Amino acid sequence: MNSVGAIFIKQSQDIFKNKGVLIQFIIFPVIAFLMINVVDEVSMGMDDNYFVTMFATMFVGMSLISTVSAVIAEDREKKSLRFLMMAGVKSHQYLLGIGGFFLVCAIIVSILFTTMMYNFPIIEKLTFLGSLMLGSVASILWGAIIGMIVKNEQAAISLGTTVGMIMGFGPMVATFNETIANVFRIFYTMNFIYTEEAFQAIINHLSIMMLNIAVLAVVFVWIYRKRGLTS
Repeated sequence: MNSVGAIFIKQSQDIFKNKGVLIQFIIFPVIAFLMINVVDEVSMGMDDNYFVTMFATMFVGMSLISTVSAVIAEDREKKSLRFLMMAGVKSHQYLLGIGGFFLVCAIIVSILFTTMMYNFPIIEKLTFLGSLMLGSVASILWGAIIGMIVKNEQAAISLGTTVGMIMGFGPMVATFNETIANVFRIFYTMNFIYTEEAFQAIINHLSIMMLNIAVLAVVFVWIYRKRGLTS
C-alpha cells in the first residue's frame, strides 16, 4: 500500500501544476449550474434533470478519459512507469494510485452535480451518485488503457479526447436516434440511473456497468504487463 499512497500523493501534487486538468473538472458543473438557473427546462419540454444528467455524463465520459490517458502517457514518455515497474510496482498498485486520486476528484464533482437536482428525493440523488461512481471507474480504466497504448502524451490527448467525446456525447445523440441508442446500450455512459425505475431495470443498468468495468480492467492489466517495460 506504500506504493499506492506514494503514487496518489505524487498525482495530487502534480494536478495543481496543470491548470488545464483543473479546468476540465470545473467547467462541466459550472455550465450545468448556469443552464439550470437560466433555462426553464419544463417549459421547453425537458425533464427537470436534463442539464444535470447531460453534463454529468459528459464529465464522466470526457474529462476522466482524456486526463487519465494524458497522465499515464506522460509517465511512460518520461520513463517514470518503467522505473516503477522495475521497483516492483504491480499493475493494480499503479492503477489504484493514479485511479484512486482521479476517483476522489470525480466523487467531489459528482456530489456537486447531485446537489443541483433540486426537485429529487435523496434516494434518487444517491442512486445517481452511485452510478456516476461506477461510470468514473470505467472511464479511468479507459484512460489508463489509452495512456498505455499510445506513443506519447500528445497522442494520448488526441485519442483520449476522441474516445471521451464518443462516450460523453453518445448518450445525448442517442436520445434523438433509436439506432444509435441500441448501439450505446452496451456502454456504461448510457446506463446511469437518475430516476426511480423497476428493480429489474436497475439490475440491468448495474450489470452493464460492472461488465464494462470488468472487461476494461482485464484489458488494462494485460496491456500494462505487455507494454510497461517497453516504455
